[in-house]
Amino acid sequence: MRELTYLDHLRILMTNWGALLFLAGLAVALCGLLILTRARRTGRPQGSWERVAGGALLVAGGLLWSYLQTLVPTRYATSPVRGLSNEQVAALAAPIYSQHCAVCHGEKGLGDGPLATFVTPPPANFAIHGWHHREGEHYWWITRGIPGTSMPSFEGFLSEEERWLLARYVKQLGREARLP
Repeated sequence: MRELTYLDHLRILMTNWGALLFLAGLAVALCGLLILTRARRTGRPQGSWERVAGGALLVAGGLLWSYLQTLVPTRYATSPVRGLSNEQVAALAAPIYSQHCAVCHGEKGLGDGPLATFVTPPPANFAIHGWHHREGEHYWWITRGIPGTSMPSFEGFLSEEERWLLARYVKQLGREARLP
C-alpha cells in the first residue's frame, strides 16, 4: 500500500458525505465573513464589537471545522470488510487483537491489559473512547499510530485487511462493553 498524500485524503473525503461536512464549515466561515463585511460598512454603531467578534468566531470556527474534516479522511472510506457479519469479523480479528492489542487494551478492550499500568497516557478504553468513532478513524490510528502515546503504527506489521478487521472489532468491543 502506497503512502497517501494530503491530496489523496481530500479525494477520499470528497467521494461521499464527508464533502457535506467540509462544505458546511466553509458555509459557516462565509456567513462570518458577511457579518464582518456588514459590520465594517455600517461604521461603529452601538454593539458592533459583538458583531465583529461573532463574525470572527464564525470565520475561525468554520475554517477550523473544514480543516478538521480533512485530517482523518479514512473515516469516510469504504471498509473492505463491510460485508462481513459481526461474528465473522470477531472470528477473524480476535486472534490478531489478542496478539497485538490485548497486551495494552485488555482482552475486552477496557484499557486494562498487562502493560497498561506502564503506559502513559493509558491505553484507550473502547467502552469510553472506541464505540463512537467511525471504523475509518480506528483504521487510521491502527495504521499510523497516535503521536504522543504508546500506540504504534501497525502498517508494517499487518495487512490492510487485518487493520480494517481490527478497526471494526474495536468498535464491536466498545459496543459490547457498554451493554449492561
